[in-house]
Order: sequence, then structure tokens, then C-alpha cells
Amino acid sequence: MSDARTADLCRRLDLDSETVHAIATATAHSDLPWYMHVLTGIGAWFAATAMILTVGAAIFPALDESSLPLTAATFGAVVATVSAITHRSHKQAFAVQLAVAGALAGQGLLAGGMGWQFESVTVAAVLAGSTTTLFIVLIKDQLLQFLASTATLCLIQAALIGHDMPQAGGLLAAPALAGALTLLIRPLGPQDLRGLAYALLLIPVAAQSVLGVGGLSADWLARATYAIGLIAMLWLLWHDATPGRRALVAVAGAAALLLGAVIAAGMLASLLLLTLAYTLGNRMLASLGVAATVWFLGQFYYDLELDLLQKSGMLVGAGLLLLALWWHWHRQSATEPGHA
Repeated sequence: MSDARTADLCRRLDLDSETVHAIATATAHSDLPWYMHVLTGIGAWFAATAMILTVGAAIFPALDESSLPLTAATFGAVVATVSAITHRSHKQAFAVQLAVAGALAGQGLLAGGMGWQFESVTVAAVLAGSTTTLFIVLIKDQLLQFLASTATLCLIQAALIGHDMPQAGGLLAAPALAGALTLLIRPLGPQDLRGLAYALLLIPVAAQSVLGVGGLSADWLARATYAIGLIAMLWLLWHDATPGRRALVAVAGAAALLLGAVIAAGMLASLLLLTLAYTLGNRMLASLGVAATVWFLGQFYYDLELDLLQKSGMLVGAGLLLLALWWHWHRQSATEPGHA
């Protein structure tokens, strides 16, 4: 928006120039159809990859092999810094997407190079965490928050496994879950940190399956962590429910805790996702919760040493219980005052 138009809007609407600029920028971005945002993002990722590979191809062959890790780390730090500056100084969609792609590439080169140099996943995890913190402070972008945090959490999990931690899944899940619930239910300050919260929620859930602790042998710390989180969410639901619905919340909660305790930590995590999605009205979390529930139920189904009839009976019983709870909940809604 030109300075003359900005001044005219300020005068007519009695707004300061920063507010008018923010409104104009948001309006310009919202005018783009969704597929243009997708195409812009894909183009930016390809452009960032091409530039980094071109520079790398020109620099790395001329170097001694022993200096490659530090060179990659230095190059990554430069790319991440330039990307952060680009993101803060440009508002165009392509420039923003290019900055996000470059920031993630810089994080990978920096963390990977230093981890390679010291032959330590722990060093890589520390560097990835440090860059993620800087990105969250300097670059206000949910996608970057999510992807950078995801890389950090994966490296932390790998470091825990590398140190032969017997409760690796739970050691990651406990602090991550507390942070995620805090950011989603009671956000800290005006900054939108949902991207970070989603990473904190989902990576430990995925680890319950990838690490082989999602079946019947799930560790006790992960079970306890997700059970406590589920109880906290159920308490919030019970507290906000009408008196006629509180008994139903208690029954559903007891059934969910029993199901999760019998199956695995991953199942408790999936039920927590579904409960949190209902509480927040978040469709993305609901979809992820459904997918995770189906996955862990299927995993449990094949792990059970029962015949097909017994397994099928368990699934039918669980389905009937869910249908009964759903029917009773909607029946309560229909009888409440003010229901249309």
C-alpha cells in the first residue's frame, strides 16, 4: 500500500499507520485462493532447495573431507540468519514461504553439521533446539514452529534412545504434554504458539508407535503421563458440563481410561487427542485423534493372543458402548432448555 493511501486511511478511520498496514497485508493475503498458497509454498521450497544445492555443489568439492561438517554448520547458520531477516522484512507470500524453507534447511545443516563434527546426536538436538527457539522468537509462523519443533523433538528422542534410556517414550512425553496443554488451553502471552503446541502433542504420540512401545509393552511412564493428561481434560469437561451430563462424562472417562490402560500408552494418547479436540473445537486434532485411535486399536488387535471371535466381540462391545454414550449425550442436548 502506498504512503499516500495509508495516510488517507489513517485520516479517515482515525487509525495509526501500523494498524492500517497490518489490515492491508492481511486483506491482501486473504484474497489469494487456497491453491495459490499451496503452489506458492511448493515453489518456495523448490527454490530454496535449488539455491542451497547450487551453493553447496560449488563450495563442498573444493574442501577437505574433514572440514565438511563445520563448513555445513557454518553455511546452515548463514542460511538460517538470512531467512530470518527475509521473513521479518518481507510480507509477500513467496518471500515468506522461501524464508520458512530456508530457515528449516539452515537448521538442518547447522544441527547436522555440528552433530557430525562431534559424532553426537545430543549435540545436534541442542543446536536444533536453540535454532527453534530463535525461530519462535524472531519468525511468527505456525508452520515453521511446527516443523522446526518436530525436528528438535525427533533428535531429542533419538538422543534418549542412544543413551539407552529405558523410559525414552515417557521421558519425552511428560514435559511435551504439559507444555502442549498449557499453550492450547491457557496460552502464554499474545504470541500464537499453536504450531509448537501441535508438535509437542504429536511427536511423542508418534514415538509410541515408531519406537515399538505402542503395543502391549508400552512403558509405564508414558502410560502414566497420558493418563494424567486425560484425567485433566476429563475434569475440565466435567466442570463445564451441565449437571445432567456430568455422570455421562464420568462414565465415558472411566471407559476411556480403562481402554487406554489395557491397550497401551499410544491409545491413551489418542483418546487424549480426541478429548482435547472436543474441548477446543479443533477439527485438525479430531482428525489426528481418530487416525491415531484406529492405528493403535489395530496394533492392539493383532497383538492379542485371542481367536478371531473373541477379538471381534471386544470391538463390537466397544462400538456399542460408544454408540450408547453418543445417543445419550444427544438425548440430553435435546431436553436441555434453549435447544433448538
